Parts: sequence; C-alpha cells; structure tokens
Amino acid sequence: MRMGLQPDATPEEVRDQLSWTRGELAGARRTIQHMSKAMGWISGHDRQGLDHLVEAQREGRARESAVRQARRWAARARAAEAAIERARALHTATQGLGFGCDEDEVPGSYGYIAQVCASCGKPDEYAVRWPCPTVATLTQMEA
Repeated sequence: MRMGLQPDATPEEVRDQLSWTRGELAGARRTIQHMSKAMGWISGHDRQGLDHLVEAQREGRARESAVRQARRWAARARAAEAAIERARALHTATQGLGFGCDEDEVPGSYGYIAQVCASCGKPDEYAVRWPCPTVATLTQMEA
C-alpha cells in the first residue's frame, strides 16, 4: 500500500497518486462484480433445488476471498482520498500577496497577482497563480 502524499508533493507526484488511486478503485469494482456473479450463481442453484455442495462451497470461498479483497481495495481507496484531501488543504488560495508575471496584456510583465497558492512558490515573491498546478491537476482528475 502506498503512503499518502507528502506536504511538498509535486504536481507530477499528485498525478501519479491520482492515477494509482484510479487503478485501486477499478480493482475494487472488478472484485465487487466478481462477488455479485458468484452470489448470483449460488442463489440460482438454490432456486432450482440442485445439490451442488462442493461447487457451492468453492464459490463460497471465492466470495469470502472477494470480500476480503474488496475490503482491502476500499481501505486503499479511503487512504488515497484522504491523501488527496490533505493536498487540497495545503493548496489554498491567498489574496493579495503575489508578485510575478501578472495578468497584464503585456506578455512577461512583472507585477501584482491578485490570487496565489498559499503553498506553491513564495507568496510574497515568485508566487504561483491560483489555481496552482496541483489544484488544477486534482480538479481535472476529478472531472
């Protein structure tokens, strides 16, 4: 299991973590689908009154294994969601502190930036315009 994002995570690390989280969630969905099929097969035999105890026991073990796997995937997904929330908490907008390439029409001009990220760059100089790359990546991945 991966550790959560660090406070100084780069946008690339955030993208990697989000990609990993999506993989974890996809695996959880596959496990749940498998469980649903196994449970449907068992209940189908019960309705028909068939005596397939060995097959039912095998499917029961498979279902129990799938439940354990789904719980592991769910725990990983919760950990990933918590890491994303911690990253969002670090990267908040700050008003009126930024200086850098401003919103002026003249490309490359240097001046005041109205809204900057509180974590990226230095808010009083070389600020990163809000939304910063980390927040933009999180927003894009959640869309």
